[in-house]
Amino acid sequence: MTTDLVPYAIAVALLFGLAGLALERIAACRAVARRGIWVTTLILSVAFPTMKFLAPHWFAPPAVASFFRSVPWAEQSRIIAAPSLETKDEMASVAEVESDWHRRQSRLFQTSLDSVLRPMWLTASLGMVAFYLLVWLRLRIVARRWRREGISGQEVWVTENLGPAVYGFLRPMILMPQWVFDGPHATRVVVLAHEQEHVAARDPLLLMLGWLLVAIAPWNVPLWWQWRRLRFAIEVDCDARVLSRGTETRAYGEVLLSIGQRRNFTPIGAIALTEPASQLLRRIRIMMSPTPKRGNLIIATAVSMCLICVAIAADLRAPRADAPSSTVQPPSTEMPRKPPPPSDAAQLSFVRHLAEQTYPDLFSPTADSRPVFVTLLLNGDQTLYASYKEDLEPLPYIKNSMQAFKALGVDYERRGQGLRQRMPTPGGHSYVDVAAWHFQKDGDPWSDPTSAINRAIGAYYFPDLYTASMDWPRADPWVLLDRQGNVMKTGRRVVDSAADVKVYIESMYPGIKTAEFSAETIHPAKMQTGRSELPYVNFVWLADDSPVTSVSLADLSKRKDLFLYADVNDGGRTTYTQLAAMTWGSPTVINESPYFNPQMIKYIEVTAADAGADAVALRVRSQPLVLGLDAQQMAQQVARGTEPKIPDANPSAWSPETAPIRVPYGESGHIDITDRDGHQWSIVLHPARLKRAPA
Repeated sequence: MTTDLVPYAIAVALLFGLAGLALERIAACRAVARRGIWVTTLILSVAFPTMKFLAPHWFAPPAVASFFRSVPWAEQSRIIAAPSLETKDEMASVAEVESDWHRRQSRLFQTSLDSVLRPMWLTASLGMVAFYLLVWLRLRIVARRWRREGISGQEVWVTENLGPAVYGFLRPMILMPQWVFDGPHATRVVVLAHEQEHVAARDPLLLMLGWLLVAIAPWNVPLWWQWRRLRFAIEVDCDARVLSRGTETRAYGEVLLSIGQRRNFTPIGAIALTEPASQLLRRIRIMMSPTPKRGNLIIATAVSMCLICVAIAADLRAPRADAPSSTVQPPSTEMPRKPPPPSDAAQLSFVRHLAEQTYPDLFSPTADSRPVFVTLLLNGDQTLYASYKEDLEPLPYIKNSMQAFKALGVDYERRGQGLRQRMPTPGGHSYVDVAAWHFQKDGDPWSDPTSAINRAIGAYYFPDLYTASMDWPRADPWVLLDRQGNVMKTGRRVVDSAADVKVYIESMYPGIKTAEFSAETIHPAKMQTGRSELPYVNFVWLADDSPVTSVSLADLSKRKDLFLYADVNDGGRTTYTQLAAMTWGSPTVINESPYFNPQMIKYIEVTAADAGADAVALRVRSQPLVLGLDAQQMAQQVARGTEPKIPDANPSAWSPETAPIRVPYGESGHIDITDRDGHQWSIVLHPARLKRAPA
């Protein structure tokens, strides 16, 4: 915040200083006092940016669909999408991720700079005060050697070679050097008259006020310049008052020059006649110069310049003390949050029981081996309103299909929150995907605050949700949330399972640990897209025990080198493996999900080697594992809502390793392989480069 405040305060002080110059020109034309102009300029130069900085930030109450666009925190925390693994723009997307990392590092640097500037600022301000106190204390000690004398009824302090000057803010004293007393009487009278005018006009108090304002922001160079203008204006006004008392102008000027030639020492903060020669000459020229002609034109020009400078200063955008930091995404009570998901155990148990009751034939030992998708619409009291069953061939296996809603005569927009799960059949040879929706027969479905928040998040971070292609495979949006529901990071990747998204996020930001996952449909307020499938966003929550609690704190140097997943075809159905994060030269085992084939798991071991900036060299070997009785155990684990325990591959059952193939990032590489049992496999590999953080 300090790095934002400093340039803003300097710009405001400079603009007010220019306005002060314009007003000073008007004062010269009208032969009026100038010091008040610079006192006011100094006060405004400090007070105006301070008030703008401390002013509370009032949030307007926008519509929820555009909520994020009206919250500056969301503008600061908007994140470039992470890469899709399925497009030829992979490298550009990864570059955006790395650019985002650099931007975050820049913001971290700004925070670090703030932590340095703030103590430096405080030290400089306190240093100025301490320095003046030390000078004052030293003068008090030296003053013990001074003597007091009266001149024309005025008490003065006679010094050895200090002054002439007025020193002290609250109780000013006139300092006269001995050489003034030794000089002509006329000089002594002029000097005394000048210093008496300073005391009578309380000029030391004005100078103290200006000095304190400079001490508040000692880094603000225009303030020092304004303070110097104030000192000069105080002397010019004092000259005018002395001359108005009847002092002859030429004699007064000669005294100023004679004193200026001696250039005696002046205490810090004192008002002294011993100005630099250039300043004394300017004062003499002002005394000798007549009032400028064409005064009205000069005044009009000066007023215009003053108004322009003030208007520009008022229009400058000020940083705010209550604005959240750009490097951390703190919780905000002013914006909607995605609520953490409730415990899934009870909901999963209820949905499983309801599906089994509604379609008992799907869970019998004689059930068809083809996967099935079941849609359940629930009333508000959790009873079944309607249901629909449809086949899921060919893959992809789950779509947000509107077919069930159309067949049941239900408006798709009337469904509320949903829950999905996969239920294997008792024999473990197939599965049933179930989607249960809390159907709303009456009322506005958008009255559900969670749906409104989901829409706001999806529409803000992924504005192309309603225009991007829904063809499979596609890059699906994901959102990482902290435990309070605040958005930490967003991105895209092809989502084949919740495990894929979690592996992706945890690999992108080493040390992050994720927990709950939900895929929720984000649809427009009015269904006008004509799509057979509506877009959805995958929400992932940070785990309570995550070692790293912010993506900005992740050690990016520990990132892997690439991501990879594969399509596997053994002459029948094509299935997908889970996502894997890999390091050069380290063999990595990936397997297809047992959901696809509960009787057998296909393992693939891939070794990657760097093949240049745009490609990778991959070597593969494979093996199948027949589960047998383990399939039933896995089915029971899934039925309980827990992740099934997948057996490890057999170290002695691998097929011979293939020759390396070169695959460009963002594209696909095909390998045909024969395992040790003689089965022919066709494998398509999909690599994506993940750049390491710079050293």
